[in-house]
Amino acid sequence: AGAVVGAAWRRRRGLPRLQPGVFVSAFALVAAAATLALVTIGGLVTSHEAGLAVVDWPNSYGYNMFLYPLSRMTGGIYYEHAHRLFGALVGLTTLGLAGLLVTTDRRRGVRAAALAAVVLVIVQGILGGLRVTGRFTLSTSPEQTDPSTLLAVVHGVTGQAFFALLVGLAAVASGTWRSRLAPRAFPRAEREGLITGLLVAALAVQLVLGAVYRHTGSGLVLHLCWAAVVALAVVMAGLRAWGLFGVEENGGFAILRRIGHGLLLLLGLQVVLGIGALAAIVARAPGAGPSALEIAFATAHQVTGALLLAGAVLLALWTRRLVRPAGTTAGDDAAPGGLEQPGAG
Repeated sequence: AGAVVGAAWRRRRGLPRLQPGVFVSAFALVAAAATLALVTIGGLVTSHEAGLAVVDWPNSYGYNMFLYPLSRMTGGIYYEHAHRLFGALVGLTTLGLAGLLVTTDRRRGVRAAALAAVVLVIVQGILGGLRVTGRFTLSTSPEQTDPSTLLAVVHGVTGQAFFALLVGLAAVASGTWRSRLAPRAFPRAEREGLITGLLVAALAVQLVLGAVYRHTGSGLVLHLCWAAVVALAVVMAGLRAWGLFGVEENGGFAILRRIGHGLLLLLGLQVVLGIGALAAIVARAPGAGPSALEIAFATAHQVTGALLLAGAVLLALWTRRLVRPAGTTAGDDAAPGGLEQPGAG
């Protein structure tokens, strides 16, 4: 209905019609933003220790999930049920985005990634449900469910991986990516794919370690030690993007400079948030619930981690799109599936 009203208003006002590529790009950004909101809500659920506030799934205390009374959404139920509802919204948004990309984009790699996003969002929903029940059941009795901490960890990891995937889709669907902007040769660029790939891998490992600590309370030392490795990788990749490939006066690209700068800023913020979260956890009295400060720091720390992973994926994609080693031609490093074909679609 909103689309019909919007289209009628646009015709009445005589506004120009949006090009399909512009609409798809905007829709991809909306999908990524919605997923970031979902990651934030999921972080609040974990920080409030409300992951098991609703004992059944896919129903909510016997009600159809979409018909659960608002008057009963109190305490931890509010956060967990809101998380489920927003998850359904993100699922529908992902289906819409995949439909647009599959029908309007000729690049095989993009279509495959869009379909992978659909599969992943479905799997993510099932993981979230089975984390609560442990098995496929409609029972509302806690005695007949078996909540899984392992699935809670997996659910947390795949949620952030899904966000990074949607951010990547938003990048390759953008007008800048699809423009005729040609990659440029840089000296010392031979290992850029390896460097950015290792950065993504290091952040993925840290994501797993963080999820394990969040849901089990164990592995803090390993999480802190690996954080030093991640910090070094972010600084190395961020500075190269900012100071080597992002200097426009030397033939660089502003987008790489912005990504590198953003990664460095996020790293600094993440360190501060991590220290704050740890201090709040240590200060918690025995047997007490999480304080508002702990909830804020822990959730923000988790969300910033998701942004770092997504930023690393962006850096890897845009470096592949724009940077090539000196002595090669622009067509030597085209991505399989046509991810880097400017103007395709």
